[in-house]
Amino acid sequence: MQVVTAVITELRKRMSQALPHRIVSDDYVPFAERVASELKQGVICFVLPEVTMVDDWAVRAQPTIVGQIEVPTRDGKPSTGERAEQRLAGEIRAFLRNAGPNMPRIDVKSVKYSAQQEHPNHWCMFECEIGPISEGQLLFALDGRAAGDAPTDLYPAPSNARPLAGVSLNIDVAPHAPSTEHDQWLDDNYTTSQPDILTTVEFTND
Repeated sequence: MQVVTAVITELRKRMSQALPHRIVSDDYVPFAERVASELKQGVICFVLPEVTMVDDWAVRAQPTIVGQIEVPTRDGKPSTGERAEQRLAGEIRAFLRNAGPNMPRIDVKSVKYSAQQEHPNHWCMFECEIGPISEGQLLFALDGRAAGDAPTDLYPAPSNARPLAGVSLNIDVAPHAPSTEHDQWLDDNYTTSQPDILTTVEFTND
């Protein structure tokens, strides 16, 4: 999943550059724990609740993008906050229409709003789908690995197998024993029958 991580990381970086008057955060933080000055500026954060499989080598990321904004309580009416969250949502939507080169397709599936229910805190939430994303190579640099590199989690870690010490041979000549007996021999169970030739070939591994 390193390819997906690289795509989301790059998307955050590009949004920060495209919307410098907003705060693009790596972390979702509830309103009560946000700094008031940040909320007045408007905070955008990405979370990734789900990735779906396209096939063995491709996935679709389904991130949620949350925008948080607060309006002054003295003069700000709920409708004022509603317009503020809609402006924030419009900026997010405009960015997602054209997130820049080499970015996989981004589809916005839905946009939800706070509907004035948490005034003076207002929010918008985008449910998106990105992909298909090939897991074969990094689309963007990640943790010191360049774009185009194979991700380190593409294949299982190599195992250091010990040299083969030898092989046991169970030879059955005609008339052959039934397959059930062969299965028992594979488990080293010779209680009901014996192969015609039972031998072990040992390897020297020089």
